[in-house]
Amino acid sequence: MISKAVTVTTSPTLTVAADNQPRTCYFHSTSGSTYLGNSAVSISDGLHLPNNQTITILVPFGESLYGVTNTGTTSVRVLTPDLD
Repeated sequence: MISKAVTVTTSPTLTVAADNQPRTCYFHSTSGSTYLGNSAVSISDGLHLPNNQTITILVPFGESLYGVTNTGTTSVRVLTPDLD
């Protein structure tokens, strides 16, 4: 597994880059609400990741996942399998 901390801003921020395999990824917000989705994600259409919560998402082959917040920045911990 690979772990990293991502600082998410009010512009879509890459949290998981595309890969040649589907991956089960874990996300934990440590400072505020984050909204997850594609490269055009917004706070009105993203999947809500509340503060101090963890969610699991299957990221399909060739897909990336981005995060955005409504104000300032949030810190998200991301855990992905090391498949390569």
